[in-house]
This record gives sequence, C-alpha cells and structure tokens, in this order.
Amino acid sequence: MRELRLVPSALTVWAVALLVLCGYLPVAAIALLIATAGMVIFKQFGQAILVSALGLVSMLVTHVRMQRAPDEISMGKVTMSPTETSSGFLIRLHAEGATYPVFVEELPEGIDTGSIVEVNARWSESKSPSVSGVIGNGTVTEFTEATGITVRVSDNFREAVQASVGEASQGLIPGMVLGDTSLQDTAQQELFIDTGLSHLSAVSGANVAIVLTAFFLLCRWIGLGPRVQVISAAVALLGFVVLV
Repeated sequence: MRELRLVPSALTVWAVALLVLCGYLPVAAIALLIATAGMVIFKQFGQAILVSALGLVSMLVTHVRMQRAPDEISMGKVTMSPTETSSGFLIRLHAEGATYPVFVEELPEGIDTGSIVEVNARWSESKSPSVSGVIGNGTVTEFTEATGITVRVSDNFREAVQASVGEASQGLIPGMVLGDTSLQDTAQQELFIDTGLSHLSAVSGANVAIVLTAFFLLCRWIGLGPRVQVISAAVALLGFVVLV
C-alpha cells in the first residue's frame, strides 16, 4: 500500500498541468494551495511538502513551455506516422519544444516518423489543450526523409510483422512496440478510438513494463543474479527509449 502515497502528488501534477494548458493559471495556483492546505490540516506534512513541490514544478514548467512556444512554425520533425482523416492527413510536427498538428489535403510519399517537413500553413487557435495552443491547415512544401538506425529497425520490424502476422493484427503490434501506426487504416484507427483502446498504439508505461519484464525473465532463465538482472533491464530500457 505504500505506493498509494504517490497518488496525491501525481493527481496534483496532472490537475495543475491540465489547468495551465486550458489557460487557468490562477485557478491552478489556487488548487495547489488548497491541496497543500488539505495535507497540512490532516497532519500529512511530508505529503504537503511533496504535493506543493511537485505541483509548483509542474505549473511552472507547463507555463514556461507555453510561453516559449511560438504561435506558428514553418518547419518541424514528424513525431509519429501521419494519420489519414476524412479530409486529408494529419501530421504532428515537433519544433521549439512543442508539438504542432497540421492538416494537409495531400501527403507526399516518403513522409514518416523522423522526417523533417516544411509547411505553408494557416494557423488558428486549437480547441484542445496543448503546449502550442494552435493548429495548422496547409500544404507540405518540402521534406527530408528520416534516416538512421532507428528508421531501419522500424522498417525491418514492420516488414517482419507483415510477413508473419495476420492482416487483422498487423496494425496493432508495431503500434504497441514502437508507436508506429502506419499499418493501421482509417477504419482501424477509428475503431480503436471508439472502443477506448487507442492507448494500445501509444508507447506508454505498459510498453516499458513489457520490455523490462521480458529482460528480467530472460536473465533469470539463463541463471543471472538480481544485480545483473537490474543492470540488463536498465540497459534495455535505455535502448528502448532511444529507439522510440
């Protein structure tokens, strides 16, 4: 039950960050004060320190990132495979410490995760909370295809899945392992969203748990000690993070 001690600070961090993203910085500060005061009233002084410290860091970091993010960009790096929509394609570009969603009618062949893309877009205020706070509509003017070992690993893994897995599961496995949704068509993506299972295609804590568990079991199976198991899992986690 000791792990439950992290719940108040975790909830505070998420709540404060969400309020700041929605534009309610004063409300976030008041909520943080109320949470801290509540811990003091119930004589949970350690929790009060943890909640106030982490909540303050969350509030300041979110606010600073939003202030530094420009209102528009002309170039960015694709953070995940473009998503096909009813009116075109959605590209998520990372630039200046924020992610910018851009809708385009036509998607040039070769654009994928890691590509550097130049866009000519019209920017407007986004209805969804985000660090950038804007959304773009326009066209791709130029791009550079992604290169490097991570691209080769992703391509090889995608080809292996297509060669050995049934068509119904091809889009899920690369998404669960690497966050690669390029094998999912529009109908599959909408089905995941409608059923509340879209998180399966996002690299998250579950993916990390699967990778670490696999390495722990492998090391234990070949007779390695606990310390070696931990070191091996840490190396595996580092490699997985770099790959993703």
